Amino acid sequence: MKAEFNYAPLLRLNAPEFYQDPAFVAWLDDPAETQATWHRKGFPPNEYSDMFFTWDSGEGSNSDMPEHIWDKICDIVTEQYGPSGFCIVWLSNLEE
Repeated sequence: MKAEFNYAPLLRLNAPEFYQDPAFVAWLDDPAETQATWHRKGFPPNEYSDMFFTWDSGEGSNSDMPEHIWDKICDIVTEQYGPSGFCIVWLSNLEE
């Protein structure tokens, strides 16, 4: 087995407003959906409901989330890194 090290930028977005959006919460709680998160499906989102996903030139590992949320994430990532590229997005739910 050969291991390769690849590095990708990490963009942290603290967006408690996403976790208050009924469409996003329904998607987050959907048992048919798979996300990299500590969120417990069926419970209200809290400060431990962070998510991690890939963004790749407008596509991504969780691009099936509600379109208005994904579009906003794409706008933010594009502003930071440009329209093409790859990064990991850390989406958090902290009231600050």
